[in-house]
Amino acid sequence: MLYTILKPIIRMSLNLYFRRIDVIGSENVPTDGPIIFVANHPSALLDPITVATNLNREIHFLAGANWFGKGLKERIMKKHLNMIPVHRPWLSKKKVSNDEMFEECYKSLDQDKCIILFPEASTATVSKIRELKTGAVRIKAGFEEFTKFGKKVPIIPIGLSYSNPHEFQSRVVVKIGEAVLLDPIEEGADLGEVYRSQTDQVQEELKNSIIHIDNTQNESLVKNISRLFIGIHRKENDISFRDKQSNFEFGQSVATAVAHFEEQDPTAYSGMSERIENYFDEINELGVSDDSVAGSERSKPSFFKWMFMILGLIVALPSLIIFFIPYQLTKVIFRNKVKSTMVEDDKGENFDYAFMGTLIFAVGILLFGLWTPIIGAIVYFSTSIWWLGVLSMLVLYPMFQFSMLYGKVGLRMLNYYRGKRIRKQNKERVEFYTQERKAIIEKLKDYQISYVTSGTSMDAN
Repeated sequence: MLYTILKPIIRMSLNLYFRRIDVIGSENVPTDGPIIFVANHPSALLDPITVATNLNREIHFLAGANWFGKGLKERIMKKHLNMIPVHRPWLSKKKVSNDEMFEECYKSLDQDKCIILFPEASTATVSKIRELKTGAVRIKAGFEEFTKFGKKVPIIPIGLSYSNPHEFQSRVVVKIGEAVLLDPIEEGADLGEVYRSQTDQVQEELKNSIIHIDNTQNESLVKNISRLFIGIHRKENDISFRDKQSNFEFGQSVATAVAHFEEQDPTAYSGMSERIENYFDEINELGVSDDSVAGSERSKPSFFKWMFMILGLIVALPSLIIFFIPYQLTKVIFRNKVKSTMVEDDKGENFDYAFMGTLIFAVGILLFGLWTPIIGAIVYFSTSIWWLGVLSMLVLYPMFQFSMLYGKVGLRMLNYYRGKRIRKQNKERVEFYTQERKAIIEKLKDYQISYVTSGTSMDAN
Protein backbone atom coordinates (compact mmCIF):
# COMPACT_ATOMS: atom_id res chain seq x y z
CA MET A 1 0.00 0.00 0.00
CA LEU A 2 2.72 2.48 1.01
CA TYR A 3 4.77 1.48 -2.04
CA THR A 4 1.80 2.23 -4.33
CA ILE A 5 1.23 5.63 -2.72
CA LEU A 6 4.88 6.67 -2.74
CA LYS A 7 5.71 5.58 -6.29
CA PRO A 8 3.91 8.42 -8.17
CA ILE A 9 5.03 10.98 -5.57
CA ILE A 10 8.68 9.98 -5.92
CA ARG A 11 8.36 9.88 -9.70
CA MET A 12 7.05 13.46 -9.71
CA SER A 13 9.87 14.48 -7.37
CA LEU A 14 12.52 12.90 -9.59
CA ASN A 15 11.04 14.69 -12.60
CA LEU A 16 11.76 17.94 -10.76
CA TYR A 17 15.23 16.93 -9.57
CA PHE A 18 16.42 15.75 -12.98
CA ARG A 19 16.23 17.92 -16.07
CA ARG A 20 15.50 14.81 -18.11
CA ILE A 21 15.04 11.09 -17.53
CA ASP A 22 15.41 9.02 -20.70
CA VAL A 23 14.25 5.40 -20.56
CA ILE A 24 15.52 3.10 -23.32
CA GLY A 25 14.46 -0.52 -23.81
CA SER A 26 11.15 -0.64 -21.92
CA GLU A 27 10.01 -3.26 -24.43
CA ASN A 28 12.55 -5.67 -22.90
CA VAL A 29 10.52 -5.94 -19.69
CA PRO A 30 7.88 -8.72 -19.80
CA THR A 31 4.42 -7.63 -18.66
CA ASP A 32 4.08 -10.67 -16.41
CA GLY A 33 6.12 -13.44 -14.85
CA PRO A 34 9.09 -13.29 -12.46
CA ILE A 35 12.14 -11.14 -13.27
CA ILE A 36 15.53 -10.58 -11.66
CA PHE A 37 16.79 -7.08 -12.47
CA VAL A 38 20.45 -6.21 -11.95
CA ALA A 39 21.71 -2.63 -12.07
CA ASN A 40 24.87 -0.63 -11.53
CA HIS A 41 25.08 1.48 -8.38
CA PRO A 42 26.62 4.96 -8.90
CA SER A 43 24.36 7.03 -6.66
CA ALA A 44 23.05 5.37 -3.50
CA LEU A 45 19.26 5.67 -2.99
CA LEU A 46 18.72 7.55 -6.26
CA ASP A 47 19.48 4.35 -8.17
CA PRO A 48 16.69 2.06 -6.88
CA ILE A 49 14.02 4.78 -6.83
CA THR A 50 14.92 5.95 -10.35
CA VAL A 51 14.64 2.40 -11.65
CA ALA A 52 11.49 1.52 -9.71
CA THR A 53 9.57 4.64 -10.70
CA ASN A 54 10.36 4.17 -14.39
CA LEU A 55 9.28 0.53 -14.67
CA ASN A 56 5.68 -0.62 -15.04
CA ARG A 57 6.31 -3.62 -12.81
CA GLU A 58 6.28 -3.51 -9.01
CA ILE A 59 9.77 -4.06 -7.63
CA HIS A 60 11.09 -5.86 -4.56
CA PHE A 61 14.50 -4.58 -3.48
CA LEU A 62 17.47 -6.42 -2.05
CA ALA A 63 19.14 -4.05 0.43
CA GLY A 64 21.88 -4.25 3.04
CA ALA A 65 20.58 -5.70 6.32
CA ASN A 66 22.41 -2.97 8.24
CA TRP A 67 19.86 -0.41 6.96
CA PHE A 68 16.80 -2.20 8.39
CA GLY A 69 17.13 -1.71 12.13
CA LYS A 70 14.49 -3.28 14.36
CA GLY A 71 10.81 -3.03 15.21
CA LEU A 72 8.57 -0.62 13.28
CA LYS A 73 11.32 0.53 10.90
CA GLU A 74 12.11 -3.07 9.94
CA ARG A 75 8.41 -3.88 9.45
CA ILE A 76 7.82 -0.84 7.22
CA MET A 77 10.85 -1.59 5.07
CA LYS A 78 9.96 -5.25 4.65
CA LYS A 79 6.17 -5.20 4.44
CA HIS A 80 5.39 -1.80 2.96
CA LEU A 81 8.47 -0.86 0.92
CA ASN A 82 9.13 -4.32 -0.57
CA MET A 83 12.66 -4.60 0.83
CA ILE A 84 14.48 -7.88 1.45
CA PRO A 85 17.50 -7.70 3.81
CA VAL A 86 20.85 -9.03 2.60
CA HIS A 87 23.67 -9.74 5.05
CA ARG A 88 27.07 -8.76 3.71
CA PRO A 89 29.64 -11.04 5.40
CA TRP A 90 32.57 -8.71 4.71
CA LEU A 91 30.86 -6.02 6.83
CA SER A 92 29.95 -8.29 9.73
CA LYS A 93 32.20 -9.26 12.63
CA LYS A 94 30.24 -12.47 13.19
CA LYS A 95 29.16 -15.26 10.89
CA VAL A 96 25.93 -14.44 9.08
CA SER A 97 23.61 -16.42 6.81
CA ASN A 98 21.51 -15.29 3.85
CA ASP A 99 19.33 -18.41 3.77
CA GLU A 100 16.29 -16.35 4.76
CA MET A 101 17.01 -13.84 1.98
CA PHE A 102 17.22 -16.57 -0.66
CA GLU A 103 14.01 -18.14 0.63
CA GLU A 104 12.20 -14.80 0.49
CA CYS A 105 13.45 -14.22 -3.08
CA TYR A 106 12.25 -17.65 -4.18
CA LYS A 107 8.78 -17.04 -2.71
CA SER A 108 8.51 -13.61 -4.32
CA LEU A 109 9.60 -14.88 -7.72
CA ASP A 110 7.24 -17.87 -7.42
CA GLN A 111 4.42 -15.32 -7.09
CA ASP A 112 5.58 -13.78 -10.42
CA LYS A 113 7.08 -10.76 -8.67
CA CYS A 114 10.18 -8.83 -9.70
CA ILE A 115 13.28 -8.31 -7.59
CA ILE A 116 16.19 -5.96 -8.17
CA LEU A 117 19.67 -6.16 -6.79
CA PHE A 118 22.81 -4.10 -7.21
CA PRO A 119 25.49 -6.79 -7.52
CA GLU A 120 28.40 -4.35 -7.24
CA ALA A 121 27.40 -4.54 -3.53
CA SER A 122 28.40 -0.95 -2.80
CA THR A 123 27.78 2.47 -4.28
CA ALA A 124 30.47 4.50 -6.08
CA THR A 125 30.03 7.36 -8.54
CA VAL A 126 31.94 6.02 -11.53
CA SER A 127 30.96 5.46 -15.16
CA LYS A 128 32.00 1.82 -15.17
CA ILE A 129 30.74 -1.56 -14.04
CA ARG A 130 32.75 -2.83 -11.11
CA GLU A 131 33.17 -6.52 -10.33
CA LEU A 132 29.82 -8.14 -9.55
CA LYS A 133 28.93 -10.46 -6.71
CA THR A 134 27.36 -13.77 -7.76
CA GLY A 135 24.01 -13.24 -5.98
CA ALA A 136 21.85 -12.79 -9.10
CA VAL A 137 22.85 -16.05 -10.80
CA ARG A 138 22.68 -17.91 -7.49
CA ILE A 139 19.12 -16.65 -6.94
CA LYS A 140 18.18 -17.63 -10.50
CA ALA A 141 19.62 -21.14 -10.14
CA GLY A 142 18.16 -21.60 -6.66
CA PHE A 143 14.70 -20.42 -7.71
CA GLU A 144 14.53 -22.71 -10.72
CA GLU A 145 15.56 -25.62 -8.49
CA PHE A 146 13.01 -24.43 -5.88
CA THR A 147 10.24 -24.80 -8.48
CA LYS A 148 11.70 -28.15 -9.62
CA PHE A 149 12.51 -26.39 -12.90
CA GLY A 150 8.82 -25.69 -13.48
CA LYS A 151 9.55 -21.96 -13.86
CA LYS A 152 12.31 -19.98 -15.51
CA VAL A 153 13.34 -16.47 -14.48
CA PRO A 154 15.23 -14.03 -16.73
CA ILE A 155 18.04 -11.77 -15.54
CA ILE A 156 17.59 -8.33 -17.11
CA PRO A 157 20.38 -5.73 -16.86
CA ILE A 158 19.56 -2.07 -16.23
CA GLY A 159 22.22 0.57 -16.73
CA LEU A 160 22.11 3.99 -15.09
CA SER A 161 24.16 6.69 -16.83
CA TYR A 162 24.04 10.06 -15.05
CA SER A 163 25.46 13.32 -16.39
CA ASN A 164 25.99 14.15 -12.70
CA PRO A 165 23.73 12.52 -10.08
CA HIS A 166 24.84 15.03 -7.44
CA GLU A 167 23.74 18.09 -9.36
CA PHE A 168 20.21 19.53 -9.48
CA GLN A 169 18.70 19.51 -13.01
CA SER A 170 21.19 16.98 -14.38
CA ARG A 171 20.23 14.14 -16.76
CA VAL A 172 20.00 10.36 -16.47
CA VAL A 173 19.59 7.56 -19.01
CA VAL A 174 17.95 4.32 -17.82
CA LYS A 175 18.94 1.64 -20.34
CA ILE A 176 17.07 -1.66 -20.01
CA GLY A 177 18.91 -4.45 -21.78
CA GLU A 178 17.67 -7.75 -23.14
CA ALA A 179 17.48 -10.78 -20.85
CA VAL A 180 20.86 -12.46 -20.34
CA LEU A 181 20.86 -15.96 -21.83
CA LEU A 182 22.66 -18.36 -19.49
CA ASP A 183 23.38 -22.00 -20.26
CA PRO A 184 21.83 -24.65 -17.97
CA ILE A 185 24.13 -25.84 -15.21
CA GLU A 186 25.41 -29.32 -15.96
CA GLU A 187 25.11 -31.98 -13.32
CA GLY A 188 28.30 -32.36 -11.32
CA ALA A 189 29.70 -28.99 -12.39
CA ASP A 190 31.70 -26.88 -9.93
CA LEU A 191 28.99 -24.45 -8.83
CA GLY A 192 31.47 -21.83 -7.67
CA GLU A 193 33.11 -21.72 -11.08
CA VAL A 194 29.76 -21.74 -12.89
CA TYR A 195 28.37 -18.90 -10.79
CA ARG A 196 31.51 -16.83 -11.38
CA SER A 197 31.45 -17.52 -15.12
CA GLN A 198 27.76 -16.67 -15.46
CA THR A 199 28.20 -13.53 -13.34
CA ASP A 200 30.98 -12.41 -15.67
CA GLN A 201 28.52 -12.86 -18.54
CA VAL A 202 25.95 -10.71 -16.72
CA GLN A 203 28.67 -8.14 -16.08
CA GLU A 204 29.43 -7.87 -19.81
CA GLU A 205 25.75 -7.33 -20.61
CA LEU A 206 25.51 -4.71 -17.87
CA LYS A 207 28.49 -2.91 -19.43
CA ASN A 208 26.50 -2.70 -22.65
CA SER A 209 23.73 -0.91 -20.76
CA ILE A 210 25.82 2.10 -19.71
CA ILE A 211 28.45 4.39 -21.21
CA HIS A 212 31.21 2.23 -19.75
CA ILE A 213 34.51 4.05 -19.22
CA ASP A 214 37.01 1.63 -17.71
CA ASN A 215 39.58 4.35 -17.01
CA THR A 216 37.56 6.83 -14.95
CA GLN A 217 40.08 9.57 -15.76
CA ASN A 218 38.67 9.53 -19.29
CA GLU A 219 35.15 10.57 -18.28
CA SER A 220 35.57 14.26 -19.13
CA LEU A 221 37.39 13.36 -22.37
CA VAL A 222 34.53 11.12 -23.51
CA LYS A 223 31.99 13.85 -22.70
CA ASN A 224 34.01 16.51 -24.52
CA ILE A 225 34.51 14.40 -27.66
CA SER A 226 30.79 13.58 -27.67
CA ARG A 227 30.02 17.29 -27.39
CA LEU A 228 32.32 18.13 -30.31
CA PHE A 229 31.27 15.28 -32.56
CA ILE A 230 27.58 14.64 -31.81
CA GLY A 231 26.29 17.27 -34.27
CA ILE A 232 28.38 15.80 -37.09
CA HIS A 233 27.27 12.29 -36.17
CA ARG A 234 23.58 13.28 -36.24
CA LYS A 235 23.92 15.10 -39.55
CA GLU A 236 25.88 12.35 -41.30
CA ASN A 237 23.48 9.65 -40.10
CA ASP A 238 20.26 11.69 -40.27
CA ILE A 239 19.59 11.19 -36.56
CA SER A 240 17.27 13.44 -34.57
CA PHE A 241 18.44 14.81 -31.22
CA ARG A 242 15.25 13.17 -29.88
CA ASP A 243 16.47 9.71 -30.89
CA LYS A 244 17.45 8.55 -27.40
CA GLN A 245 18.71 5.13 -28.47
CA SER A 246 21.03 6.37 -31.25
CA ASN A 247 22.40 9.26 -29.21
CA PHE A 248 23.11 6.95 -26.28
CA GLU A 249 24.83 4.41 -28.52
CA PHE A 250 27.01 7.18 -29.93
CA GLY A 251 28.18 8.00 -26.40
CA GLN A 252 28.99 4.31 -25.88
CA SER A 253 30.97 4.15 -29.13
CA VAL A 254 32.99 7.24 -28.21
CA ALA A 255 33.93 5.62 -24.89
CA THR A 256 34.97 2.45 -26.72
CA ALA A 257 37.02 4.44 -29.25
CA VAL A 258 38.84 6.38 -26.53
CA ALA A 259 39.75 3.13 -24.74
CA HIS A 260 40.94 1.68 -28.06
CA PHE A 261 43.33 4.56 -28.80
CA GLU A 262 44.54 4.76 -25.21
CA GLU A 263 45.69 1.15 -25.57
CA GLN A 264 46.84 1.13 -29.21
CA ASP A 265 48.45 4.57 -29.53
CA PRO A 266 49.07 6.06 -26.07
CA THR A 267 51.23 8.89 -27.42
CA ALA A 268 48.57 10.16 -29.82
CA TYR A 269 45.89 9.57 -27.17
CA SER A 270 47.80 11.63 -24.60
CA GLY A 271 48.43 14.50 -27.01
CA MET A 272 44.84 14.65 -28.26
CA SER A 273 43.43 14.33 -24.75
CA GLU A 274 45.50 17.30 -23.57
CA ARG A 275 44.59 19.34 -26.65
CA ILE A 276 40.84 18.82 -26.18
CA GLU A 277 41.08 19.54 -22.46
CA ASN A 278 42.97 22.78 -23.13
CA TYR A 279 40.40 23.85 -25.71
CA PHE A 280 37.47 23.46 -23.32
CA ASP A 281 39.38 24.99 -20.38
CA GLU A 282 40.23 28.07 -22.44
CA ILE A 283 36.77 28.69 -23.90
CA ASN A 284 35.26 28.21 -20.43
CA GLU A 285 37.72 30.76 -19.08
CA LEU A 286 36.74 33.15 -21.89
CA GLY A 287 33.08 32.60 -21.02
CA VAL A 288 31.80 31.15 -24.29
CA SER A 289 30.25 27.76 -25.03
CA ASP A 290 31.37 25.25 -27.64
CA ASP A 291 28.16 25.98 -29.59
CA SER A 292 29.06 29.66 -29.60
CA VAL A 293 32.58 28.97 -30.92
CA ALA A 294 31.07 26.70 -33.59
CA GLY A 295 28.72 29.50 -34.63
CA SER A 296 25.69 27.33 -33.94
CA GLU A 297 22.32 29.05 -34.29
CA ARG A 298 20.59 26.31 -32.31
CA SER A 299 20.12 28.57 -29.28
CA LYS A 300 19.27 31.68 -31.29
CA PRO A 301 16.13 33.23 -29.76
CA SER A 302 13.12 32.99 -32.06
CA PHE A 303 9.94 35.07 -32.00
CA PHE A 304 8.14 32.25 -30.21
CA LYS A 305 10.85 32.02 -27.52
CA TRP A 306 10.58 35.75 -26.90
CA MET A 307 6.79 35.51 -26.64
CA PHE A 308 7.19 32.56 -24.26
CA MET A 309 9.55 34.58 -22.06
CA ILE A 310 7.30 37.65 -22.03
CA LEU A 311 3.98 35.90 -21.45
CA GLY A 312 5.51 33.24 -19.19
CA LEU A 313 6.72 35.91 -16.78
CA ILE A 314 3.17 36.04 -15.40
CA VAL A 315 3.68 32.53 -13.97
CA ALA A 316 7.47 32.52 -13.58
CA LEU A 317 7.69 35.62 -11.38
CA PRO A 318 5.29 34.41 -8.65
CA SER A 319 6.94 30.97 -8.86
CA LEU A 320 10.32 32.59 -8.23
CA ILE A 321 8.96 34.42 -5.20
CA ILE A 322 7.15 31.38 -3.79
CA PHE A 323 10.02 28.92 -4.21
CA PHE A 324 12.90 31.23 -3.33
CA ILE A 325 12.86 30.34 0.38
CA PRO A 326 12.81 26.49 0.12
CA TYR A 327 15.29 26.55 -2.77
CA GLN A 328 17.81 28.70 -0.91
CA LEU A 329 17.17 26.87 2.36
CA THR A 330 17.96 23.54 0.66
CA LYS A 331 21.31 24.91 -0.50
CA VAL A 332 22.14 26.36 2.92
CA ILE A 333 21.19 23.21 4.86
CA PHE A 334 23.09 20.94 2.50
CA ARG A 335 26.20 23.14 2.43
CA ASN A 336 26.37 23.92 6.15
CA LYS A 337 24.77 20.92 7.83
CA VAL A 338 25.07 17.92 5.51
CA LYS A 339 28.14 18.37 3.35
CA SER A 340 30.26 19.49 6.30
CA THR A 341 29.63 16.18 8.11
CA MET A 342 31.00 14.06 5.27
CA VAL A 343 34.17 12.27 6.30
CA GLU A 344 37.32 12.53 4.20
CA ASP A 345 40.11 10.00 3.97
CA ASP A 346 43.85 10.73 4.00
CA LYS A 347 43.71 11.59 0.29
CA GLY A 348 41.00 14.16 0.83
CA GLU A 349 38.39 12.02 -0.94
CA ASN A 350 34.84 11.71 0.33
CA PHE A 351 33.83 8.31 1.58
CA ASP A 352 30.21 9.37 1.17
CA TYR A 353 30.42 11.16 -2.16
CA ALA A 354 28.07 8.64 -3.80
CA PHE A 355 25.40 9.64 -1.25
CA MET A 356 25.58 13.33 -2.13
CA GLY A 357 22.82 13.25 -4.78
CA THR A 358 20.57 11.27 -2.47
CA LEU A 359 21.06 13.78 0.33
CA ILE A 360 20.41 16.79 -1.93
CA PHE A 361 17.27 15.10 -3.24
CA ALA A 362 16.05 14.12 0.24
CA VAL A 363 16.62 17.57 1.79
CA GLY A 364 15.00 19.30 -1.18
CA ILE A 365 11.93 17.06 -1.25
CA LEU A 366 11.47 17.37 2.52
CA LEU A 367 11.59 21.17 2.44
CA PHE A 368 9.37 21.50 -0.63
CA GLY A 369 6.97 18.98 0.89
CA LEU A 370 6.71 21.06 4.07
CA TRP A 371 6.48 24.29 2.08
CA THR A 372 3.41 23.16 0.11
CA PRO A 373 0.96 23.01 3.07
CA ILE A 374 2.47 26.23 4.45
CA ILE A 375 1.53 28.03 1.22
CA GLY A 376 -1.92 26.44 1.33
CA ALA A 377 -2.40 27.64 4.93
CA ILE A 378 -1.23 31.16 4.06
CA VAL A 379 -3.72 31.34 1.18
CA TYR A 380 -6.54 29.95 3.33
CA PHE A 381 -5.98 32.33 6.27
CA SER A 382 -5.58 35.25 3.86
CA THR A 383 -8.84 34.57 1.99
CA SER A 384 -10.86 32.35 4.36
CA ILE A 385 -11.68 30.23 1.29
CA TRP A 386 -10.70 26.62 1.97
CA TRP A 387 -10.83 25.40 -1.62
CA LEU A 388 -8.53 28.21 -2.70
CA GLY A 389 -5.99 26.98 -0.17
CA VAL A 390 -6.26 23.44 -1.54
CA LEU A 391 -6.05 24.71 -5.13
CA SER A 392 -2.91 26.70 -4.33
CA MET A 393 -1.20 23.51 -3.11
CA LEU A 394 -2.23 21.60 -6.23
CA VAL A 395 -0.84 24.21 -8.64
CA LEU A 396 2.56 24.46 -6.93
CA TYR A 397 3.96 21.39 -8.70
CA PRO A 398 3.10 22.52 -12.28
CA MET A 399 4.24 26.04 -11.36
CA PHE A 400 7.64 24.72 -10.30
CA GLN A 401 7.91 22.61 -13.47
CA PHE A 402 7.08 25.64 -15.56
CA SER A 403 9.59 27.80 -13.73
CA MET A 404 12.31 25.20 -14.44
CA LEU A 405 11.45 25.25 -18.16
CA TYR A 406 11.26 29.04 -18.14
CA GLY A 407 14.65 29.31 -16.47
CA LYS A 408 16.22 26.83 -18.91
CA VAL A 409 14.95 28.74 -21.97
CA GLY A 410 15.91 32.07 -20.42
CA LEU A 411 19.41 30.85 -19.57
CA ARG A 412 19.97 29.61 -23.12
CA MET A 413 18.87 32.96 -24.52
CA LEU A 414 21.09 34.80 -22.06
CA ASN A 415 24.08 32.60 -22.94
CA TYR A 416 23.44 33.20 -26.66
CA TYR A 417 23.57 36.98 -26.30
CA ARG A 418 26.43 36.79 -23.83
CA GLY A 419 28.41 34.62 -26.24
CA LYS A 420 27.62 37.00 -29.07
CA ARG A 421 28.94 39.93 -27.03
CA ILE A 422 32.11 38.07 -26.03
CA ARG A 423 32.75 37.02 -29.63
CA LYS A 424 32.45 40.65 -30.69
CA GLN A 425 34.82 41.86 -27.97
CA ASN A 426 37.37 39.05 -28.49
CA LYS A 427 37.28 38.46 -32.24
CA GLU A 428 40.86 37.26 -32.56
CA ARG A 429 40.70 34.82 -29.63
CA VAL A 430 37.34 33.43 -30.74
CA GLU A 431 38.63 33.03 -34.30
CA PHE A 432 41.66 31.15 -32.93
CA TYR A 433 39.38 28.80 -30.95
CA THR A 434 37.13 28.37 -33.99
CA GLN A 435 40.09 27.23 -36.05
CA GLU A 436 41.37 25.06 -33.21
CA ARG A 437 37.95 23.44 -32.94
CA LYS A 438 37.92 22.68 -36.68
CA ALA A 439 41.43 21.24 -36.46
CA ILE A 440 40.47 19.02 -33.52
CA ILE A 441 37.40 17.73 -35.37
CA GLU A 442 39.43 17.00 -38.50
CA LYS A 443 41.89 15.07 -36.37
CA LEU A 444 39.03 13.17 -34.74
CA LYS A 445 37.73 12.29 -38.20
CA ASP A 446 41.15 10.88 -39.06
CA TYR A 447 41.04 8.78 -35.90
CA GLN A 448 37.52 7.68 -36.82
CA ILE A 449 38.74 6.42 -40.20
CA SER A 450 41.58 4.61 -38.46
CA TYR A 451 39.10 3.17 -35.99
CA VAL A 452 36.85 1.94 -38.81
CA THR A 453 39.75 0.16 -40.48
CA SER A 454 40.56 -1.52 -37.16
CA GLY A 455 37.16 -3.23 -37.33
CA THR A 456 35.01 -0.93 -35.18
CA SER A 457 33.29 2.39 -35.85
CA MET A 458 32.27 5.39 -33.82
CA ASP A 459 28.98 5.10 -35.65
CA ALA A 460 28.63 1.43 -34.79
CA ASN A 461 26.61 -0.24 -32.06
